[in-house]
Amino acid sequence: MKHYCYYLLQPDIAAPGLSILVAYSGLTSLNGDSSEGKRIVKYYVESGTSMACPHVAAAAAYVKSFRPDWSPAAIKSALMTTTKSMKIRPVGAELASGSGQINPRKAINPGLIHGLDFDPYISYFCKEGYNSTNIALLTGSKKYQVFKHTKSKRSRWSKLPLNALKASTCK
Repeated sequence: MKHYCYYLLQPDIAAPGLSILVAYSGLTSLNGDSSEGKRIVKYYVESGTSMACPHVAAAAAYVKSFRPDWSPAAIKSALMTTTKSMKIRPVGAELASGSGQINPRKAINPGLIHGLDFDPYISYFCKEGYNSTNIALLTGSKKYQVFKHTKSKRSRWSKLPLNALKASTCK
């Protein structure tokens, strides 16, 4: 495995992101200031993670509207455990779509959700080299101490500890 592969992220979930019709601002052009002149449109078709992210954010907000007492970790768990399996080719690329294609309606009543304590996230950020200032900005609190951790290639792949997971049933 090449050295740069340790820095790649794998997706948790798949969402619509191919050929999405988007509204485009009349203040910017599609082609910048080219010799052909500015090309301004009201709508445009785009693809990629920039198109998928709003779908996931909207799905999370949708679930939160039905379950206002759920934590972000619980909402993520509900979205991930209610996905539709995807047939991925080539063989060996199963992790390319995370847990599967998002299904917001099913996520409202997932049956089981996994919560997560806050402290393992802090530990993970420490391992990744975040300093006290960064962690205070992320958490809104200065109560967390940053500990020194020697980096290794494996630290990029470290996951949050399983004992940090808390399961609870949904009503």
